[in-house]
Amino acid sequence: MRNLRNSLGGLLLTAFGLTMVGGEETPEGFVSLFNGKDLSGWSGNPEHWSVVEGCIVGEVDGSLKRNRFLTWEGRVKNFELRAKVWVSNGGNSGLQYRSRMRPELGEWVMSGYQADVLPKVVGMNGMFYEEQGRRILGRTGERVVVDRFGMSWVVGRMEVKEFPAEVWRDYRVLVRGNHHQHWIDGHLTADAIDDDVAGRALEGLLGVQVHVGPAMKVQYRDLWLKRLPDEIPLVKQEIPGGATLVKPQQRLPKDWVSPKRGELVKELAEDEIEWDEVKRKGFQGSRGLELPASEFTHLRVWFGGGAEEVFTLKVNGETVFSEKRVSPTWQLLEVPVQRGATVSFEGGQKAYWAEPTLWKLPAGTE
Repeated sequence: MRNLRNSLGGLLLTAFGLTMVGGEETPEGFVSLFNGKDLSGWSGNPEHWSVVEGCIVGEVDGSLKRNRFLTWEGRVKNFELRAKVWVSNGGNSGLQYRSRMRPELGEWVMSGYQADVLPKVVGMNGMFYEEQGRRILGRTGERVVVDRFGMSWVVGRMEVKEFPAEVWRDYRVLVRGNHHQHWIDGHLTADAIDDDVAGRALEGLLGVQVHVGPAMKVQYRDLWLKRLPDEIPLVKQEIPGGATLVKPQQRLPKDWVSPKRGELVKELAEDEIEWDEVKRKGFQGSRGLELPASEFTHLRVWFGGGAEEVFTLKVNGETVFSEKRVSPTWQLLEVPVQRGATVSFEGGQKAYWAEPTLWKLPAGTE
């Protein structure tokens, strides 16, 4: 009778577009990443990871020296990921995505995007983070744009809610092109556009994390993945001068205030150019610019173009950079500059200079 009941239940679920894995219903359009029985399709240290009562369990005793991961065998590009997560009081975990393995740092170490599972810190739970990379890209409740130079700017805010530990929570990650969104229990916690061409990733691995620090336990179940079309356009959003810098992950003065973009960054080009199928503000060929007598300390510029082009940058008549293009894509150049300096960008008609920008480090982060 029990077998018949299970069979009938399976038929009804199939009729409604649902499948059963490990006793849970998988929504239509999704596939289950976990069979509810063992870690088939996953790779990680068995000292840290196991399956208990239909859940993936990660547990550490406080002696961990580096964050470690359980990694799924597939790769993802554009997708929606859903998972139910339970973490102990004081615990720290995360849903890792579009990531890569870092064997040079140790076995089962990953770097890449992460949706943080960190209930003990309300302003970080569900945030937009990059493990072993650019670190905090957007704190919980911040709508952010990461610019071409890897700097994150707050362009809007959402309500920040508390989600205490030791309760099963629904985490959701939606990634389309360079647009990333995270939810906890249906509440949007992160909304970000990553326009950092050199730093971002558009595909990679999935994983879940155990974190250094005190002893902790995390459990995952109902891990569901929906793949979205590969060809989703990338989003380009202008960053207003009033946007504020995302608070860096470092020790800062107690009175530190996030500066506005207009205080740290000054763009030097207004015309639009296009190369490598990317449109940017910049200019073509050669151009001389006189910098303002301001406190900006560095000049950043992207360059690209014909294979035989030689790109030369001079500051007050002195050559600080000269190189034939060696990459088929945009390359980033950064040089120190002085107040009121004259800068010369030199190259042929197939030389493109994009987004020349003056910037300075925010106070307290030097």
